[in-house]
Amino acid sequence: MDTDMFDTVPDGLVYNLTGTVEYASGAPVKHMETEWNEFADFNLIPVDKQPALGADVSLSLEIEFGQFTDARNHGSFNNITYEKPSLPSLLTALSADDPFDPLVYGRQTNAWVVPYMKDVEIVISNKDSGHHPIHAHHGQYQLVARGQVPYDPEQKIQLPESPMRRDTFIIPSGEYAVLRFRSSTATLAFLHCHIVTLHEYTGLAMLLVVAPDVMRETTHVPQVVYDQCEQQGIAISGAAREQSGPDLYPTGWTRKAKGALAGCIIAALVGFSAILWYGWKSNYRPVRTSAEL
Repeated sequence: MDTDMFDTVPDGLVYNLTGTVEYASGAPVKHMETEWNEFADFNLIPVDKQPALGADVSLSLEIEFGQFTDARNHGSFNNITYEKPSLPSLLTALSADDPFDPLVYGRQTNAWVVPYMKDVEIVISNKDSGHHPIHAHHGQYQLVARGQVPYDPEQKIQLPESPMRRDTFIIPSGEYAVLRFRSSTATLAFLHCHIVTLHEYTGLAMLLVVAPDVMRETTHVPQVVYDQCEQQGIAISGAAREQSGPDLYPTGWTRKAKGALAGCIIAALVGFSAILWYGWKSNYRPVRTSAEL
């Protein structure tokens, strides 16, 4: 395990565990290694040698952590931190008036809607100080490029002939990764940091909605799902309720900050003027003591 993914390494954490994958009980067991050398798995070539995909549509994401308006530290993609919507996103995709409108899924889901049978590119830049293992729930993605931020979309990428494919990949601090997949399966997919108990909870996640029009033709939701939602008071159709944040805490000279500064200056001037006026108008005369007499 890469401990750089933690802000603080927990006491007692066992971060290297080994095991044996056994296919036959009588198979010989070799001596276990105790030291591991890092290597660039980006250079691995899959056995089936799937050609590199193109990029019909592209999305650029930036990983950041910061203070939000609820006074908590959140992770975010493009300064939007994930919050659970008011009804299941699958039911929204199947029933909303316009399933291609990302806002019907709730603003804080940070939904991105992808058409059917397109070559999709996602560029993820890690601007945080820690490493992040990103997990994608839409099968295996081609990892076609990686490098130091900032990513330059105008720079021509030298694609590997048969890119390595994974559903989880670490993006180190200050680096980017370029992923590609074909939207051949109509579904909803979760893209999130795989430090599940911390970074996903703090909002480093987003929703991918793939071909909702095809989804309506191919997806059947069992009645028990609707029944369970109704028993819990959860809506079963339509758009998610409008979400209002939290938002990234504003920096710089906002209107409130300017007003507060102006108020402080005015209060200081009034106070200073009062002191001068009191000193100027006072009838105070010094009293001579007996020693002085």
